[in-house]
Amino acid sequence: MLYNTITIHNAYNLFKVIILNNLLKLYNLCIDITLNMLYNVCIVNNIYKLSKERSEKLIQGRLGYNSANDRYGLLVSDLWENDGFHCGEPLEVLVDDKWVGTRMEMSIDHEWYLVDTPYKGDLEYIQARIEK
Repeated sequence: MLYNTITIHNAYNLFKVIILNNLLKLYNLCIDITLNMLYNVCIVNNIYKLSKERSEKLIQGRLGYNSANDRYGLLVSDLWENDGFHCGEPLEVLVDDKWVGTRMEMSIDHEWYLVDTPYKGDLEYIQARIEK
């Protein structure tokens, strides 16, 4: 009978150790997940801040043809923010819902085009942005 009591007592202690060990593992896992989530929130927050700071430094509008100087410029609420881009001047345009860095150039055929974009010829109403 004493042997059975010792065996039961040892099994009980072993059971407590196993449970405590698993609880500790679960606790550490929860801490890891929480820290990982906090890290991801910090990254997203920093990306948002950088994006917001960048967007505050940009003027967004649409391209329009300025017949006074035969160039395309940037219109914001139908007012010239930039009355005419020169060849090589950097800007960003919206291509398939993504902002793409480009520059305005003129082809041999005397057509305006935006480098590394599908836009060539009539560039009216293309969404664009430039640095302030």
